[in-house]
Amino acid sequence: MDIEQAAIETGIDAGELADILLREGLCAELTDELRSGCTGLVPAALSSNAH
Repeated sequence: MDIEQAAIETGIDAGELADILLREGLCAELTDELRSGCTGLVPAALSSNAH
């Protein structure tokens, strides 16, 4: 889910929230390198993103 879609679905300013989380170091932008390093760490049955 992207930030714009999160804002639509939740009714909050997800962009502002993302800026705060990034600025405070609680989150980072997802790069190809980060994505590849995390692939396969969570089994699909346990992932909240599994559909």
